[in-house]
Amino acid sequence: MFERALVVLLCGIVLVACGAPPPDLSVPEPPGAMPYASGRNPNVDQLLATFDRGVQDALTGQGFTIRQRQDFSTTASVATIERFYADELARRGWEPVPSGFSNRSTQALLAYQKSNALLVIAAIDTAPYAGQGAIIYTLQATK
Repeated sequence: MFERALVVLLCGIVLVACGAPPPDLSVPEPPGAMPYASGRNPNVDQLLATFDRGVQDALTGQGFTIRQRQDFSTTASVATIERFYADELARRGWEPVPSGFSNRSTQALLAYQKSNALLVIAAIDTAPYAGQGAIIYTLQATK
């Protein structure tokens, strides 16, 4: 009798888990940011391409599947971008993952996780690359 009740209970848990809606993995766009249009600054284009190749190679090498990548340009500071994502993603249930790097004045590398998803964000001041403002790189992957 106990075994039958356990089987019924486990089946109910599996059915509830399967019927649960998938987690909301949406990522907000930073206020005042515009989608980055490549071709305007070859230095920034090269920076993004090199960075993206490294991130994607590292994540796919760990068994992740790339879901979405978006780049933005903004006049906001790196510190402002970092604060925006920390506040907004926490509100949406994303948890920070230590990335080991942040220099709020010129660049920040951020990582967040939620369910089976990983979000990588890089905010880079483009002044050293003959640009204006900052570029924001976002990449979402799932395992």
